[in-house]
Amino acid sequence: MDLLDLRKLSVFVRVVENGSFTRAAAQLVVAQSAISRKVRELEEELGTQLLHRDGHGVVPTDAGLQLFTRAKGLLDESQTLLSDIKEMGGSSPGSVVLGIPPSVSQVLLTPLLTSIRARHPDIQVKVVEGFSGHVQEWLLNRRIDIGVLYASRKLPTLVGDELVTEDMFVVGPPSSPFAGKDLVTLAEVCSVPLVVPSRPHGLRILIDDACIKAKVTPIVNIEINGLATVKDLVAKGFGHAILPSSAVLSEIESRELTATRIVNPTINRKLLLATANQRSVGRATREVAQLIRLQVGELVRQHRWSFKAQERPPGECVRSEAS
Repeated sequence: MDLLDLRKLSVFVRVVENGSFTRAAAQLVVAQSAISRKVRELEEELGTQLLHRDGHGVVPTDAGLQLFTRAKGLLDESQTLLSDIKEMGGSSPGSVVLGIPPSVSQVLLTPLLTSIRARHPDIQVKVVEGFSGHVQEWLLNRRIDIGVLYASRKLPTLVGDELVTEDMFVVGPPSSPFAGKDLVTLAEVCSVPLVVPSRPHGLRILIDDACIKAKVTPIVNIEINGLATVKDLVAKGFGHAILPSSAVLSEIESRELTATRIVNPTINRKLLLATANQRSVGRATREVAQLIRLQVGELVRQHRWSFKAQERPPGECVRSEAS
């Protein structure tokens, strides 16, 4: 195939991923008519209908689904080939764009960048922060090379390597009624005012699902999505928060905040590592992805990430383990 055919395939793949000509055109920043024309030309060249069109969007035909699956692999391989040849030729240093949630960035980013600089000083890293839903969207749109994000029912299409499973803790000020306790039930947590993110934030969905399961209703005092603001409000007594221990590690160690693990039911979420090209990636992306895996494992071993059941935060004989 020549370059024009590859472009048509790329447009077709984007339309199928979005289920819409309109959304695909918005992502590619081109006119919808141009998107429709390229797909129509591709259908004419192949002599078969590739998409079913209706008022709600588009879905691939059997032939379209087969082309979509094969085309994604071909496009990924072509991009990897170009990246690898550039790296081998030494025309420019390897570069990687990493998408990461703020709560993960807080604990992972500094040691990760330190490790990358020490082991691969030729690799340039650009970091963009966003909630898990944003990171997934950036991966699907290939705006980033690597995404570190949380799995949830909001992200059913994402497949990635599991890095660690985090248990959720109720976080409060030193005067919290839960301070000093080993465990606290979700029903007890829901008896106090909470500072929580708003929907459709993945953590809010996780909390709401757990409350439905436990048949309890949380007292939502404030809805806000900024992690730093949530911690500041909790420290000033505006309410408690439900967060992973890694998000408040420094505040726990400085005694600004307390954290007690939630049980009945336990609430946890999985942290995933995913790449834009699922089938093959360039050298720089492979190296950074491997360092992320190693660094997360090291942080867990150092008790800097997740805490086991019946164990307290740092400074109180805590042990941690990766999932």
